[in-house]
Amino acid sequence: MEHAYRNFTDEKTGEMELFIFPVVAETFDGYLNDQSKFAVTPEHIMRGINKATADRVPEGNTGGGTAMLCHRYKGGTGSSSRTINGYDIGGNPARYTVGVLVQANYGSPENLHVGGIPLGRILKERETEIASLKDSGDGSKEPRKDGSIIIIIATDAPLVPSSFRGLQHGRQSG
Repeated sequence: MEHAYRNFTDEKTGEMELFIFPVVAETFDGYLNDQSKFAVTPEHIMRGINKATADRVPEGNTGGGTAMLCHRYKGGTGSSSRTINGYDIGGNPARYTVGVLVQANYGSPENLHVGGIPLGRILKERETEIASLKDSGDGSKEPRKDGSIIIIIATDAPLVPSSFRGLQHGRQSG
């Protein structure tokens, strides 16, 4: 908000013509960072916005993805995009892009499925077999049982209100 007000306020009226609706999301990395230190300051945010580029977001074990666990395996930040064929408002063929950025930090191994294969359950069974052969005795704690995932979807496709009907009707409260 501060960045927008500093850079998009009309000097004559003192008002901002942009509609701004900030969205904040988190994925907990308390295993590597101490939240009570408030290590990220407003100045860091402003510097990040000012240095932002059109370059790809670094993926994997970097930045916000550093401490992520996905189904209790090393997680991180990832992205994917696809182009789709459609039509513009005039009915002419057009090509649009749908992009997704994900930061995963949730889930138990048993629930990991890849291409319909219960990979997490298979890996967990093998890990259990190996662990039964040797007991580490290190007293390590089981990772927390909660988590979060951030999914950002962006597109240049024209969207109309009816595009969201399925989402609105299918959404559960809570």
